[in-house]
Amino acid sequence: MDLTFSGEVRSQDAPRLLAGILSRREGTKLAWEAIEQHWDEMLRCWPNNSMVRVLEQMPALVAAGDGTAPRAFAWLDAHPVARGELRVRQSRERLRVNQAFKARAAGQLSSALASALAGVP
Repeated sequence: MDLTFSGEVRSQDAPRLLAGILSRREGTKLAWEAIEQHWDEMLRCWPNNSMVRVLEQMPALVAAGDGTAPRAFAWLDAHPVARGELRVRQSRERLRVNQAFKARAAGQLSSALASALAGVP
């Protein structure tokens, strides 16, 4: 994350780096926290159309824990994106769909995996 905002990565490439981290289960929470912390800097230093490209990876926030998505929604309500509003709304909707699927399938998936692995040495 530090490299993303260090100035060592070109301003047209830094949003892609951040989006890649946000899209990964292992980095999604860290990336979202960095977005909140560096938002003004991102708006000032990165191309205008890059913000929506980063936020398109929001559906991955489902992996960050149950409190992260509502926090992200509230934060975005307070920090609207000037360009790409429709795409951001679509990303928010995809995150809601992911949350609903996680809630519905979590117990079923755990028991199915336990059953499948029961006979594995």
